[in-house]
Amino acid sequence: MELKDGQTAKKEARDLYRLIFLNLLISFFIIMVYFYLSEMFGSISAFFRDNPQFSINIVISTIGFAFLAILAGGIHGFISGFFGELLVQRAFYGTIDFSWCVIVAVLGLICGLYRYKPERKNKLKALFYTFLCLFFAILITTIALITFTALSTSTLINPYSLLINFGFKYFLTLLVSIMIFVPLLLVAYDWGFSNKERNIIHEFLTHHANNEEGLKHAFYFQFGRTRIFLCSRCSGVILGIIFSSFVFHFIDMIYQFEISPEFAIIFCSLAPIPVFLDWGSQKMLLRTSNTKYRLLTGVILGFSMYAITFTRKYFLILLLVVMIYFVILFVLFFFGQKKAFRIYNQEFEEGLLKDTDSEDDTHEKVQRLFQP
Repeated sequence: MELKDGQTAKKEARDLYRLIFLNLLISFFIIMVYFYLSEMFGSISAFFRDNPQFSINIVISTIGFAFLAILAGGIHGFISGFFGELLVQRAFYGTIDFSWCVIVAVLGLICGLYRYKPERKNKLKALFYTFLCLFFAILITTIALITFTALSTSTLINPYSLLINFGFKYFLTLLVSIMIFVPLLLVAYDWGFSNKERNIIHEFLTHHANNEEGLKHAFYFQFGRTRIFLCSRCSGVILGIIFSSFVFHFIDMIYQFEISPEFAIIFCSLAPIPVFLDWGSQKMLLRTSNTKYRLLTGVILGFSMYAITFTRKYFLILLLVVMIYFVILFVLFFFGQKKAFRIYNQEFEEGLLKDTDSEDDTHEKVQRLFQP
């Protein structure tokens, strides 16, 4: 009974780690999407800062943000909207207008109140409630914009200009943008990922066999009712590259800061060490790693791979470092396989694999010995 309780506690801890990590990942992803779309096409606040006169535009950044807020939910929409707009203003304007941060946050909150759920069978009803959430989000944030603008203006503003150049312009801009394109994106998303429940598992993506033991090394991303399984460490590497490129791009825009070649070569030389300690100790059968460590070490390696672009004049030193790590990789792999063969032969001779285990148990033990 104690063993069962211990296993349950470990499973709950893993689920908690996954829940925290995924929620942080979702919010950060929405912030990045909003930031990059605003950089390319302009944020919703940019159309009021750059052109205070009445005009109607299709705001790509707001379409993408509202779409992701509906998928992720109101809490993610609120947090991502506030900090996304905050970063956009800090990077592009140099000053921060918190009223716009609140407006975008409230927009994300209301858009995500009726969160998209792929298991809903009545698609038309879900689409209708989505339309209602979008409309009320536009209406409430329009009222908020008029109120904030009236309160923040030191001099008496013309009521006509306030209602037309601010309120009505904002209302029509979002009405043309998200009320048309967001439902179309949801229909396309539903058709692509939510028609049926499926798992996309391939050894090219997971680097392991499609079984229970192999999937312990995988991390899945869920889109609608579709789960895409990827190697845990490779997922961490990809996330590390994406996060580091965004963070340093943002810092460079504000402070014109760039990683020095000296720091880059030192970091690229040291960052793979945690990966080799985790993978190597597992390969040498000294311990068993888990998804949390694989993901974390992958993220660190991803940061170092992004930093490679800054090594420049130390390219030859970097090439030497890479060759050394490949040699270490080969040595660990060789001796790890040799040790696994020795243990396998010993257990086989003692009858541990032949007499006491079923065929499935034997196959699982062999896989655990020779896992990458």
